[in-house]
Formats: sequence, C-alpha cells, structure tokens
Amino acid sequence: FVNNTFNAPLMVTGVVANGSGAVHTLRVNAGNEAVVLSNSNIYTGTTFIATNALLRITNSNALGAGVNAVVEVSQGGALEIDGSGGAVNVTDKVLRIRATGSFGAGFKTMQFGAVRNLAGANSWTNDDIGDNVVAVGAIDLRGENDANDRQMWIAADGASSLNIVGQIAGTQNNAGARQGHTLVKTGTGTIRYSGTTANLNTGQTTIYGGTLELNKTAGVNAIAGGITVGDGGGGAGSDVLRLIQIDQIPVVTITVAPSGTFDLNGLSDAIGALTLQRGDN
Repeated sequence: FVNNTFNAPLMVTGVVANGSGAVHTLRVNAGNEAVVLSNSNIYTGTTFIATNALLRITNSNALGAGVNAVVEVSQGGALEIDGSGGAVNVTDKVLRIRATGSFGAGFKTMQFGAVRNLAGANSWTNDDIGDNVVAVGAIDLRGENDANDRQMWIAADGASSLNIVGQIAGTQNNAGARQGHTLVKTGTGTIRYSGTTANLNTGQTTIYGGTLELNKTAGVNAIAGGITVGDGGGGAGSDVLRLIQIDQIPVVTITVAPSGTFDLNGLSDAIGALTLQRGDN
C-alpha cells in the first residue's frame, strides 16, 4: 500500500519488487497528491489505483515486469503518463478502467481523466491477446453486472500524444459478457488508436477536446460504436477526428458539432449517417 498524505508528489525512486518470492499487488490509496514511479520496477502483480488516488509514471517499466498484468484504475482514480524526461512506452499490460456511474465519481477522474497523458509522445502497447472476454488487449473498459452504459475519460494535455496499440473493449464487472461504454477523449493533445486487432467497445466515442487519430491496419475497425466530434465549445476545429489509415470506421452514425472536424486526411472510409450541426453564426 502507498498513501501520499503530503501536499506535494511522493517520488518513489527506488525499485519496487515482489517480497519473499511471492507475487504482490501494488495498491495506491487515496491521497492529496500523486505517487510518482520513476524507476524500472520488477514486481509482477496487479497495480491498483484506488478511488481518489493518483499514480504518475515517468518510466516505461514503472508498472512492473508482469506480462499481461492488470493496471486497474478505480472509479475516481487516475493514471498519469509523463514523458517530459523521455518517451514512456508501456508494453504487455492490460489497462482496466472502472466506472460505476454515468460520469464516474471522484475528483481525480473528473479533473484529469481516468488516464491522462501529461507530456511527450508515449505509447501503451498490448496487441497480442485478441478477442478474449476475460483478458482483453490494451484497454478494458469495465462496468458493472448490468447492461448500463458507463462513461470513461481519457486525456492528452498540451501538444502531447498517446498511441494506444491494441484492442479496446468494454466488459461487465464479472467479465462474463461484452458491453459497450462511452469513451470520452479530452485535453488538447492527441490520442491515436493503432494495432492489428479491432476495437470492440460498442459504446459512443465522444471527442471533447484535441485529436483522436485512427491508425489501425487498413480494414480493421478502430471504433465500433457511434461517434460525436466536438462539444460545441472551444472554437471551430478544436475537436478533431482524423484518419491515418483507410477503412477505420464501420457503418455507424458520426455527429460533428460546430467545434468539431472530421478530417479524412486524403483517405477514404464507408460510414453510416453523417450529421453536421450548425453553429450560432
């Protein structure tokens, strides 16, 4: 357990390892400021970020050495990726984002997003699991034991970028069924979806700030549900959906708000209905 009760980030510069040969979970509890992992750690268990807890990583191996180990962000918690000192490229981890309310309670999630790319050109890669209900690929959007849609937020600050290489899927709490959840992109930076496996989350994708780039292998769906580009604020072109490869979107409805741009980038795709909303002027 790590608790930060100080009004400044708690820097963990030593190596975090398993104790007594066992596999241990690293749990970050609620605190006033971030817990920062800056070393190449060698523990192999789950990383658990509790409600109102904030974990920041500045090293590609900060989350331990476990292959396909789960990094779980509780409702109201947040994971920050800071590449200001060099790129942070996380591999072979399943990022599980939980939410039990329509927006997710807790000030950390609402301020920062459940996942927030602070600085740098970083990546999260896990493209080798495929369509398995229990162990999805890069990101598991985890709801409850019901059919209700939950809303989960990811952010990229400033001019930073986060490349998510692998599958994004929505599941129920017990992982017994696929389920669609709303995924909201915020912040002025860029999130990119890449890899060879299709994203399976059938919930709405909403871009409230910055850019979402679709870079899956041509013909592989980067998005499986409807898309809303823009929230009507921030000025024209402040919210962008951009193709990097052809044929990224299935036959779904795309709604573009006055602040939004759907940038085909000289490429082609076959979509469903396209709704362009008018601004005040």
